[in-house]
Amino acid sequence: MLTCLRHFERIGVVALQGSTVLAPEEVPPSLPLDARELGLKRRRDEERLGRMLDYTRGRGSCRFARIREYFLGERGQDCGSCDRCASTEAPREVTPATKVLVRAALRCLDQLDFRFGPGRLAEVLEGRRTAEVTSRGLERTPGFGCLSAFERGAVREWLQLFEDEGLIERQAFESSRGPGGFTLGLTAKARAILDGRVAIDFACPEAAAQQQATRSAKRRERRNPDARSDDADIELDACAQRVFDHLRAWRRELAEREKKPPFTVFSNRTLRALALQRPTTHQAFLEVEGLGEGKWDRFGEALLAALQEVDAAD
Repeated sequence: MLTCLRHFERIGVVALQGSTVLAPEEVPPSLPLDARELGLKRRRDEERLGRMLDYTRGRGSCRFARIREYFLGERGQDCGSCDRCASTEAPREVTPATKVLVRAALRCLDQLDFRFGPGRLAEVLEGRRTAEVTSRGLERTPGFGCLSAFERGAVREWLQLFEDEGLIERQAFESSRGPGGFTLGLTAKARAILDGRVAIDFACPEAAAQQQATRSAKRRERRNPDARSDDADIELDACAQRVFDHLRAWRRELAEREKKPPFTVFSNRTLRALALQRPTTHQAFLEVEGLGEGKWDRFGEALLAALQEVDAAD
């Protein structure tokens, strides 16, 4: 506010006397404001606000280092004494699977360096073939869909983690119609990881870790069918069994087209629930256990079409 008043004082719109604002005798017919500069200032302010909000949401990142980066533009070393640094929470293990995923995601992001914002990058990492993705040919990007096994929220957590760890950074841009936004690109640290000069010393995000644990349990069940959990506890009658068999065949064809393991599309347990509930709408789809908006965006309409094929056959 004070900055605006100082500007108005310079151009003769108001006069400042201490903390008092004095109105001039005559008001200029128009204010000589630079719309472009005001737009750039707003963009800078919004970016700084976004960085501060990221600071409040960040996990496992030194608060002192983030504040230093915010005000001075350089991160520096962790302080070792803030609540983040002194946290007694046991760190999650840096698993080989995490290292593979991090390198795959960074290689994919490297192909799109400073071209897109977090929303579009998340779609590429998720393997979502949206209109914006296919119109730009982004589905042909090496590594497209490397995080497709995770829900959308977990992929966003991956991007936030990369930013917290200094692997990606923001770059503001200006559009032809005025203030733009920001794009994301790799940092020198990320390229050092890809080159093998720096080790990956951080675990995957919490939401992703939970999903990894779920997938690990499913892999153990496939290796040892007699030790399965409650997957087989969902009993199917003859009609539901026919739907289940049809969905399994549909899932296999879809997985082959997407070049993914079938379980990353839908688990057997989810197919059993679908065979029993047979959703016909978006809302009914979301009410099935284990399904969310991420699955709907990728496979929802195709699944409903597959269920309609069964109904037509009946």
